[in-house]
Amino acid sequence: MKKILIGAGIGIGVLMIVGIFIFMFILAGIGKTADVVDKEFTKQEQKIVDDKNKLKLENVKREGEYIRGSVTNTLGYKISYLEIGVKYLDKDKVKLNDDMTNTTDLEKGETWKFEFMVFDDYNNYEIKINDLSNY
Repeated sequence: MKKILIGAGIGIGVLMIVGIFIFMFILAGIGKTADVVDKEFTKQEQKIVDDKNKLKLENVKREGEYIRGSVTNTLGYKISYLEIGVKYLDKDKVKLNDDMTNTTDLEKGETWKFEFMVFDDYNNYEIKINDLSNY
């Protein structure tokens, strides 16, 4: 009986050790998968930054109560979402207020004319592309 219990104990011990190694192997694989996903996500984020820098805001000017401008999709693919923001500043470049506008499904080569209605006497402003997506 002692030999059976010792044999069973050794068998259970071996199974536990094998199970631990399998579990560690699975976890190691999950970690590698997460690293690959993180690197791919970082590449996508960098492409968005690069593409935002390639787009140029054109003809931006204040016209009465509006700030108007345009942007042409020169990226070679349809932009699913494009957001432009304006920051209103005082004479010392301190932010007073902000606003944003967006469009969806801007085709290759298509131009979008945007405008912001200015409710206060904001004379200093900065406009930039806030967000760009291609889902």
